Amino acid sequence: MKTITAAQFEQDFEAIIDDVAQNKTTYKILLSTDLDQERAVMVIPCEEYEYLKDLYTDWLNSEEQPKPNQDTTL
Repeated sequence: MKTITAAQFEQDFEAIIDDVAQNKTTYKILLSTDLDQERAVMVIPCEEYEYLKDLYTDWLNSEEQPKPNQDTTL
C-alpha cells in the first residue's frame, strides 16, 4: 500500500490509476481537515473490492438473528 496526499493524487491521477489497474497497487489518500485529524480514502483494485464486498455481505448475513414475533414473551 502506498500513502499519498490528495494533492499528489490530483497531480499524478492517470499514473496512479494505471498503477492500481495494472499492478494491483492500493493507495491510501490522505485528506486535509481543519481539525488536523487524519482522514483518508482508499483506491483499491476492483478485484479486491469484490472480494471484500462478498466477505462483508457474508459476515452480515451470518450475524443476522431471527427476530421474535410480537406474540413472543421474552
